[in-house]
Amino acid sequence: MPVYRRNGERYAQCNFRNTMNFDGGSIMVWSGISFEARTELVIVYNGSMIADMYIRDVLVPHVVPFAPLLGPNFMLMPDNARPHISRIVQQYNNEVGIRVLD
Repeated sequence: MPVYRRNGERYAQCNFRNTMNFDGGSIMVWSGISFEARTELVIVYNGSMIADMYIRDVLVPHVVPFAPLLGPNFMLMPDNARPHISRIVQQYNNEVGIRVLD
């Protein structure tokens, strides 16, 4: 988006906006939702998730118990993040019978 200023206004104080940094901290969250229900919100505090962590912290405690409640047509729809589509996660989903949307 272009910004238009008059000549000589480039460094005028009114053209600057104060921002506040939060020391680069972040959190990652995951949740499962459907028309019928939702899972608890999972918070990943260190900001990064790897495949075995995804299995241990998301799939085992949240998805596996949640799937049968929604019936035989349950299908997981991951967002194609690397941990969600890794080979170990695909193998785990096959072992426990979780169908995944391609």
